[in-house]
Amino acid sequence: MITVRSSSELRGALDKLRKKVFDRKTGLVPTMGCLHDGHLSLIKKCREENDISVVSIFVNPAQFGKNEDFGKYPRNVKRDSALLEKEKVDILYLPGVPDIYPKGFGTFIEPGSLARVLCGRYRPGHFRGVVTVVCILLNAVGPDNAYFGEKDMQQLIIIRKMAAELKMAANIKGVPLYRRKNGLAESSRNKMLSPEGLKKALSISKGLLQAREDYSSGIRSAQKVLLKVKRFFRDSGIDCQYVEIRRLDDLSKERVISPGSFIAAAAFVDGVRLIDNMKFE
Repeated sequence: MITVRSSSELRGALDKLRKKVFDRKTGLVPTMGCLHDGHLSLIKKCREENDISVVSIFVNPAQFGKNEDFGKYPRNVKRDSALLEKEKVDILYLPGVPDIYPKGFGTFIEPGSLARVLCGRYRPGHFRGVVTVVCILLNAVGPDNAYFGEKDMQQLIIIRKMAAELKMAANIKGVPLYRRKNGLAESSRNKMLSPEGLKKALSISKGLLQAREDYSSGIRSAQKVLLKVKRFFRDSGIDCQYVEIRRLDDLSKERVISPGSFIAAAAFVDGVRLIDNMKFE
């Protein structure tokens, strides 16, 4: 595995690998590090579908608010690098802030109305930072395919829209949300939870699973399903920031649940903000 720390080093490494075989496909997995099995599922998919695999690790300051957990966000580059070596990743891109945002940087992308609902309602500016850094990474790597987890369904939908509207060449591919055997959505922030917090966090996925079971039993009213989930969260002691049912294509609110709908929630456990979602199928 080649480790590079600047965009110029990245271009040089990619040029060498691409010259070996004509028309080699390149895949990119952008991450913020502290890799877990969810990330590894993206990386495995990337390696299966491409000749060259690139993983970036960059904790992006532009997507954190003033009172959020940028400073506390878990980081372990040594462990991450060993995991990527084991997965036989070709290039690890480890840029610093000056490489991504040079002095005087002022070119941000505004993601529009999709970024003002769900997480965007409570984290103003978050998706502005996300789409800007993703655009920078896509331009730096020039991948044929880029992989994002469906754990943050809103992020995936916004990135797909950005790539389509800016006529970007990369295919934006979603990979199913990875859950632990007990149902907990895998997240780097899980490392910030106490043992009791990890147990309590299970109530988030249990509440969403209940919603999907209600749908399977024939209930189609979003209002009825949400009332039941909110009651379950309250009884479980979950500090729920939001739980909503939206469309997968445009994030519009649903009144009647259909196979094109998904339920998304954000909640605080041990003061740590966690997100989860489930599609109705």
